[in-house]
Amino acid sequence: MEYITAPLIIGLITAVLAACISIVDRIVNNYGDVKIDINKGKKELTVKGGAPLLHLLSAEKYSFPLHAAEGEAAVHASAG
Repeated sequence: MEYITAPLIIGLITAVLAACISIVDRIVNNYGDVKIDINKGKKELTVKGGAPLLHLLSAEKYSFPLHAAEGEAAVHASAG
């Protein structure tokens, strides 16, 4: 029984710490709105910051070709 109890306690402590860190990260970090400039002004998106860039672009139904030529697809993000 001792061999099972110790890993369970360590796992529980690790899970609680991970949950605390995640909650504090959401409360403390305020990313605000971010402007994403695509192809030098051809399209501009204003989104809530903090999410991965590819996730934001896919949510806006925008995708890049797998092998874009140099200068063909450019994305620049700035805090707004």
